[in-house]
Amino acid sequence: LGDASMLVADRLQVGLDPGAEIRLDVTAFRELVNQAKVHGHTPETLCADCLKALEQAVELYRGDFMAGFNLSDSPGFDDWRFFQGDELRQLLVDALQRLIHWHSANGEYEQGVVYARRWLSLDRLHEPAHRSLMELYAWAGQQAAALRQYQECERLLREQLGVEPEAETRAVYEQIRARTFAPPERIGEPAGRGCRARAPGGSAGRGGSEP
Repeated sequence: LGDASMLVADRLQVGLDPGAEIRLDVTAFRELVNQAKVHGHTPETLCADCLKALEQAVELYRGDFMAGFNLSDSPGFDDWRFFQGDELRQLLVDALQRLIHWHSANGEYEQGVVYARRWLSLDRLHEPAHRSLMELYAWAGQQAAALRQYQECERLLREQLGVEPEAETRAVYEQIRARTFAPPERIGEPAGRGCRARAPGGSAGRGGSEP
């Protein structure tokens, strides 16, 4: 850090000074994700400002919080790191789902596929993410890819968990196979910029490591 004045420490804890002139990716990530929530959009009606904020947040998240770091003699620290990481990962999932919904509702299925793949990469056994990819492939006219995605989902669930896909997933598969899976209703261009919440730009951030 180079400057000890950035730290605040006492006999029980040490941390970064909230008033220090530094920018932290965790803080920026939280602010970007929360912007759309504060503005009160439905996932399908993001304004241009909030759409950009969520795209920036997803790009900023480059790995799990303090991944690979632990203190062998401090279970309290490890618990804190785990729950911080879990919260940040859920914020990422929320952002990805909002982007998927928006691009789907606007007919931008290929871009939706990009975010659905990112969602699935977080947990290869997460059936809703598989289902989202199947839907997007089908809407994009990639029926073979949609059917392969179902087969991959089915294989993973059977091999890793010993279960079959849920009825909802099978229903989507059957509709895709029969070419009767209808696209979502289109809503047109994003709403006006509208947001008054300040996105983190050159402002100072506070507290932890990269998400």
